[in-house]
Amino acid sequence: SDVCSSDLQTDWLTISDIAEATGLKVDTINKYRTRNTLPEPDSKIGRTPVWKRETIETWNALRSTIEVTNN
Repeated sequence: SDVCSSDLQTDWLTISDIAEATGLKVDTINKYRTRNTLPEPDSKIGRTPVWKRETIETWNALRSTIEVTNN
């Protein structure tokens, strides 16, 4: 399902938006994707995967607890 561009600015995050929102590097986000640690994209805009802001906020909160327990 494609997203209309008016929704884009607030509700949908690209990988670079996720990096900005979480303070991580784009490379780090891509590593999370290849390790399947990042949730599946909620949608796509053309070929670009996008995530809902809530998806990333939830994931980011869980990620910090998971990293603590995995060490």
